[in-house]
Amino acid sequence: MKCRQIISVLLVLLLPISAIAGSGERGVIYHIIEESQAIRAMNNAKNHLLADPDVHITFVVQSGGMHVLVSDASDEKGRAYGPYIDELSMSGVEFKACGNTMMTMNLGLEDLNFGIERVESGMVEVTRLQLEEGYAYVHP
Repeated sequence: MKCRQIISVLLVLLLPISAIAGSGERGVIYHIIEESQAIRAMNNAKNHLLADPDVHITFVVQSGGMHVLVSDASDEKGRAYGPYIDELSMSGVEFKACGNTMMTMNLGLEDLNFGIERVESGMVEVTRLQLEEGYAYVHP
């Protein structure tokens, strides 16, 4: 491969990264796969927004974390998840539920807290956000 061709290939590969970096938007994925992570992660996200109000936060929830998104669900200490989700949603945080996990658990959107978005696959969404939108990954 000639030098000019190599440079052209590198420019094409780096263009999406530079476009994301230049857009000024920053995103973070909070990936919840176990219920025990949820309250800590939502508190971390709240603090994250206080320190950096311009960051876009998306929770991707799947597997053992799905119970967190179910209406009227609470943790072992009796803390309801709904108010945490509502407060974060009002601050612009998105919550995305894995469709595969929902199907396995026989859940529909009507079973979840208001405003939850269903995605086909949690892992595919995590990967998409990282590769296509330049999101950073947080696993609490």
